[in-house]
Amino acid sequence: HVKQMAGSRETRPPLQESSTEHEVDALLSGIDLDLDLAQPPTRAPPTPRNARKQARKGAESHSTGEEASDHPDGTPTKRRRRVPGKWDPKTPQEVEEARRLRLELKRHCTSMHLGQVQVPTPLRHKLDALFRGVSIPKLRESIDFYRKAMKLRTPDLSVKKLRDNPPREVASYPYTEDDVLAFMAHRYPAVFAANTRALHEISTRDPSFEPRIIMDFGAGAGTATSAAHSLWRSIDTVTAVEPSLPMIDAMELMLKKSELRTTYLSFLFQGKEQPIHDLVLCTYSLSELTSDEERDSVTQSLWKSVAEEGYLVLVERGTPFGFRCVGKARESLVGLPDAQIFAPCTHNLACPMMREDSREWCNFWQRFERTAIQIRLKHNKAVNWADENVSFVIVKKTARPLVDREGYSRLVARPKKRGGHVQLRSCDDDAEVRVRVVAKSHGKDWYTSARKSRLGDLFDMGSLPEKRKREADGSLRLTKMERFRIEGRHTKADKRRLRREKLEELVQEQYDSE
Repeated sequence: HVKQMAGSRETRPPLQESSTEHEVDALLSGIDLDLDLAQPPTRAPPTPRNARKQARKGAESHSTGEEASDHPDGTPTKRRRRVPGKWDPKTPQEVEEARRLRLELKRHCTSMHLGQVQVPTPLRHKLDALFRGVSIPKLRESIDFYRKAMKLRTPDLSVKKLRDNPPREVASYPYTEDDVLAFMAHRYPAVFAANTRALHEISTRDPSFEPRIIMDFGAGAGTATSAAHSLWRSIDTVTAVEPSLPMIDAMELMLKKSELRTTYLSFLFQGKEQPIHDLVLCTYSLSELTSDEERDSVTQSLWKSVAEEGYLVLVERGTPFGFRCVGKARESLVGLPDAQIFAPCTHNLACPMMREDSREWCNFWQRFERTAIQIRLKHNKAVNWADENVSFVIVKKTARPLVDREGYSRLVARPKKRGGHVQLRSCDDDAEVRVRVVAKSHGKDWYTSARKSRLGDLFDMGSLPEKRKREADGSLRLTKMERFRIEGRHTKADKRRLRREKLEELVQEQYDSE
């Protein structure tokens, strides 16, 4: 086309193939081409290779956290944006606002979670100095002997076997120096953590309580006293009741330089007027008494030693036998007019787990950090923590009812988290153990509180909205189990229970005939 147009003009010679670039430019300068130079040329769509390059470039800029933006003067500027997985500094106001929102979502659950308990550093140094130079094989033998002796005194039986065969009366166990070393190496951190877990209930729910004079019955090596002193620095006077002289020597070693005025007694003045104490501790001691009558007598004497608005704390192992010792002591105090059950119960009624048909017991757990001597004694040195099961009862001496527990229930099992709902097993304020379901339909605050709850927390079951369907007249629709109970029909659980009872009767009859 260019050749034809150029050839039509006589003033210009025709374009030859051998023409140079300057000749072509001179020829085209005289041709009037109909081109719209105002419109910019359209750019071809990017090829797949260019698209991959652009995507890769965008990913690199996203990973660096820098994004280019146009400034009014045309110079590009860089701004910082949050990158997932990287630390993003926040202002104190933002941190406080996030914390407030979290607490607002969990307002229906009062957490009693303590975390991992660690023996204070001064006590750890004293334990390290105590076992410096001790033979590890000999210490392992002493621990094995001590564990067997304690197993005979506190049998680890199920609830049914313990109810059918109560433990026999045994004499008091005389602690020797080897037993004291075995206790300090094997049980001291666990007992310290259990006492801290029980006393944490008082320090959390009653922050105005500051004891000054305390009593430690069955003080041992002073674990309960050390745990109380780590929470309340206001303690200045301690009455320690301990008949074992090697244990008293160990307690003096652990309480050295603590500025506590300690009085040591070999036995409790039963039947006589007791000095008044703000806090009375009886930890891991009821199970070592010889009989139930002696436990009841000691419990009543300890209760007389509690001052007005003071606390009596009973702590045992979280086994059926330990719970039985604590439950019997609780039964002897429930009927008193000035006794208010502070924890873990949210009522002053009879314990539902102490009934004849109950097959469970109330126990919680507390994680603690092992000491250096424990890590040396254990064959698995990679794990530096352990869990201690604990059963406890805290009774407050006051005639006024406790208002901070109204409508709340204690979670007695680990929450079962399922898709869209959480199953909570709790002991309610009417002395009944129930299983409730908290779903997303209850609301974000209720669902979040249930998801974040733990064993031993207080949950506001009294304000939980009812989600059951209603009939046409407005009454609540009965569940299948409630309808079967009214009609006298048996559920699958009832049929299994009846079948098991009948099988036990047949086995017993066959055993008697033989």
